[in-house]
Amino acid sequence: MTGVQPGKNRKAHACPACGSTVECGMANGDATCWCAALPHALPVTDTAGAQCYCQACLQALIRERSQRRVV
Repeated sequence: MTGVQPGKNRKAHACPACGSTVECGMANGDATCWCAALPHALPVTDTAGAQCYCQACLQALIRERSQRRVV
């Protein structure tokens, strides 16, 4: 993926919504990831090739889905 530059020895990919760089903590061997602290909006998948959203896009998706539930 062009333009994606992970931290030293870390895996990264491009956000499927905006293309910004995303590092998944768990995919990189961390105990958890930043997204675990957010409300759950999407299922976590073990599917090879699945890609995480960046913080901004995931937070926007959570806001959008929570507004739909309120209406």
